[in-house]
Amino acid sequence: MTLLQALILGIVQGLTEFLPVSSSAHLVLVPHLLGWNLAEEFVFPFDVLVQLGTLVAVIYFFRNDLKEIITAVFRGIRDRKPFEETPARIGWLALLATIPAGIFGLLIKDKVEAAFNNPTATSVFLFVTAGLLLAAEFLGKRTKDLEKLTWLDALWIGAFQALAVFPGISRSGSTIAGGMTRNLERKPAGQFSFILAIPIFLAAGLLGIKDLLAINNLSAYLPSLLIGFFAAGIVGYFAIRWLLGYIANHSLLPFAGYCVMLGAGTLAFTLLNPGVPTAAVQPASQSKNVTMSSDTIYQVALEPDLEWLLPAMANCQKSQKGLKILFSQEAFETGMPSKADIALTYGEIPGLGTEVFQVGSETLIPAVNPGNPLQTLSANLSEGLFTGQIRSWDIAVEACPECFSAAGMTGEVNLYIFTPGSVFYEGSQASFTTGKLLSSTARLTPNSKTVRQALSQDLQALAALPKSWVDTSTKTVAFEFAGSDPSSIPILAYTNSTLNTALKSWLACVQNSLK
Repeated sequence: MTLLQALILGIVQGLTEFLPVSSSAHLVLVPHLLGWNLAEEFVFPFDVLVQLGTLVAVIYFFRNDLKEIITAVFRGIRDRKPFEETPARIGWLALLATIPAGIFGLLIKDKVEAAFNNPTATSVFLFVTAGLLLAAEFLGKRTKDLEKLTWLDALWIGAFQALAVFPGISRSGSTIAGGMTRNLERKPAGQFSFILAIPIFLAAGLLGIKDLLAINNLSAYLPSLLIGFFAAGIVGYFAIRWLLGYIANHSLLPFAGYCVMLGAGTLAFTLLNPGVPTAAVQPASQSKNVTMSSDTIYQVALEPDLEWLLPAMANCQKSQKGLKILFSQEAFETGMPSKADIALTYGEIPGLGTEVFQVGSETLIPAVNPGNPLQTLSANLSEGLFTGQIRSWDIAVEACPECFSAAGMTGEVNLYIFTPGSVFYEGSQASFTTGKLLSSTARLTPNSKTVRQALSQDLQALAALPKSWVDTSTKTVAFEFAGSDPSSIPILAYTNSTLNTALKSWLACVQNSLK
């Protein structure tokens, strides 16, 4: 995703999250209509961050109301009169109204995720939003303010919010419609809709942040993520202010008309342009359900350790008109990478393909837990630690005190290495020793993800890690190579058939991105 794409999608999220036209629909349809191929592993963290941006906007806009609600809630609990004050009652009713969406979303999670990859379904759901807005205009009496809101009203509005788990059904539109069909006046219906957004956004954000932090090479995405976050927050704040002023005295019919036109226009565009790619590269978990002609889609088997290459590979698709690629890690996990059109992996694997191309190379670097005071590795200390001659950190400190930023490091060195015979094992042996075998007491790890997890949890840990996998859970160590240069591990592309022009150009683009 380019910075311009991130800015556009951030503005779209901020504007449409609070206007009753469905932000989720626009985040699906804008890339679809513009032909953007966004990598699946990037779409998720971006959606989480831009939604958190709009959460900040609504919290800041209603900061005084929220302070009053929270204070009243705690005062009511203290005085054992939780529903006596109107602000406290509104706070409890907002939580009550959140329950239906949470339950509904969990029950039909798979269907919701499928809808997010389906622009046609999203277009149809826009007609549902239009219908809800029409119902709000013609069914509600608009005689109540928030002080008269009941628990039945809250559950009714919450049921309308539950519909908005599908892309194309506006959360703000459905909740405003829910309030107005329960006879709320226009502006109070909008106010409760936006207050109701806070617990649902918080819940979604907390669930998403954990997965967000686990994404490999997250720092590479930060510029685009931050641009989307700030754009969504700033635009979202002004969208709230404008809409509350607008709906106090104006009809929702223009928004209903917009939803109808956008849904109809997108359906027509999709039918007339069946070759337009969807927004996201299909993840490996969907590969077993995909049946497409090999003339229009190619499968690239990707070793899990090369996951960090996905953004570059997805970006290179955009330069090849009509090229569609399905990235699959399952092929390696199930032992069938040779079935793919191209198999990308580290080092040589006998029998994997009839032709092989070197795409790039990788370097191994020493890494420790962020709390470990080791700063540099001399060649002698490196060999001692990696061969097992030095097996405790206090001996290592004694052997090279200048290598540590602080004294007091004691206990056994927990050396993590890759399995013997692997390209990573051979690379570690070449880089950190003078050709001697790595320690026989080391803890074997099957892949880079396992090494990273060990380093993040174990203060005593030491490991060799591919440079591209280093993140905030690890700390790299400067060192003198045992040989003249660090071991360079090749990244190879295998194939059993002659590559066509499009795939050759795509592979060349990936090669250039690694230079």
